[in-house]
Amino acid sequence: MKPLYAIWGIIISLTTLNGCMRAVDMRLGEQGGVGVVYDTKEPWPLLRKAAEQGDSQAQYNLGMMYCIGVGVVKNHKEAVKWNKKSAEQGNADAQYTLGCMYNEGQGVVQDDKEAVKWFRKASEKGYTDAQYNLGLMYYFGEGVVQNYVMAHKFFNIAASSGLKSAHKNRDIVAKLMTASCNPTM
Repeated sequence: MKPLYAIWGIIISLTTLNGCMRAVDMRLGEQGGVGVVYDTKEPWPLLRKAAEQGDSQAQYNLGMMYCIGVGVVKNHKEAVKWNKKSAEQGNADAQYTLGCMYNEGQGVVQDDKEAVKWFRKASEKGYTDAQYNLGLMYYFGEGVVQNYVMAHKFFNIAASSGLKSAHKNRDIVAKLMTASCNPTM
């Protein structure tokens, strides 16, 4: 897991899943719900079947089950497998999750360039946390060449969606950009 970064007294962290601890959206319609008993050794049969048949949301849900160990034994390699299938179909949640998994090396070899790739795809779909993470990646030069202008851009986009930490980081980067343009400051 990457450490938290401290910048001038403000603690920023990659909004990672840290073990993929995002909420799992289990939309099984009328087949699932309160009072239904599931076999915890094997993923819910209808969900697995839908995932195997190429349903992007089912693939993402199954990936998250493996990621956090809900209804199955936690297995990050299986989580990557199912999230990647979903992400490749354009599911922004899966793209963001995959970016986090590459960023942290969960179920894959840690790879910042691959993390940036998936954060960018989710960001293009308006995924605020992915936009914020891209800002951090550009700020620190992880997986990309360090670029305060691009960091500012992505922090600003995330800030426009109301992400408070993005407001703070955007303002920090703006001061750094101003200082680098005007060495007398």
